[in-house]
Amino acid sequence: MENVGLRKQKILIPIITAIAVTGFWITLTDQFYSYNHFVLRIGGNVLFPAISWFLGFILLHWVFQKISSKKKNLLQSFLLVIALYWMVLFFLESSAYHILNIRNLNTASYAGLPFCDCLHAPPWMQIGYFTIGPVYLLVTIALKKLQS
Repeated sequence: MENVGLRKQKILIPIITAIAVTGFWITLTDQFYSYNHFVLRIGGNVLFPAISWFLGFILLHWVFQKISSKKKNLLQSFLLVIALYWMVLFFLESSAYHILNIRNLNTASYAGLPFCDCLHAPPWMQIGYFTIGPVYLLVTIALKKLQS
């Protein structure tokens, strides 16, 4: 039976990492977020992207745990989960923009990605959307390896 303290540590690593990566991203990009919906702010920061990124990271970690426990090959599991992350990212961004009519007013002048007309943001921010998930997962994996 697994030690309760060890189980708590295993849960805390992805949560604390998600808080840290979300905090970093929001600090870096906050001036770019202003939505036609979701105007709630705390300390000047828009809550919608902060909550979305945090929950997305936790879900990403959960999916990785489920897949890696079955596949046993860490690299294959990582690559599969990142491919899923990118597909879900496209789906959510496209749905939010085209179906729910959610607009980021501060980045509306930027071109969206050509194949989905979504993710209207500066190119560096678009790249960030695709790399921040893998970075979160790599940091979480590394911290868990250090712990064991």
